[in-house]
Amino acid sequence: DYTRNAIRNVVIPYFTDNINSNSVHNFANAASELQKEFDFIDEEADKARNASKAMFGGNKDASMLEATVVSDDQFVDGKVDILSLLVITGQCQSRSEARRAIEKDNSVSVNDEKISDIKTSYTKDDLSGDGIVIKKGKKSFKKVTI
Repeated sequence: DYTRNAIRNVVIPYFTDNINSNSVHNFANAASELQKEFDFIDEEADKARNASKAMFGGNKDASMLEATVVSDDQFVDGKVDILSLLVITGQCQSRSEARRAIEKDNSVSVNDEKISDIKTSYTKDDLSGDGIVIKKGKKSFKKVTI
């Protein structure tokens, strides 16, 4: 109670008189912007929490994952290979890294099936509907659709 009164009776008048006459307005704008940012962060945290529960809670519900959409120009001869998908989803920085993840680390699976061939590719039919879920390592899950 004392702190609130001190801010209202001492701090705000000091700012208004000595620093900026629009201090109160500026504080209100800053508070409003901070509230918007807090709401955004809270919403994103809820999405991440729900996706985590869906994937690690035992039922593995891929519908909660945010989907990466593959565009038509990313298909070559009607197919897109696993190396490209790993780069498109951001799970690997390059095709070389994707190749290592498959060949050396054996850490990539699609719909719970390990991928061992770097030439594995997917058609638009494979990615339609619910799409596929690519898992790299223990915790990186990405849903891919068209």
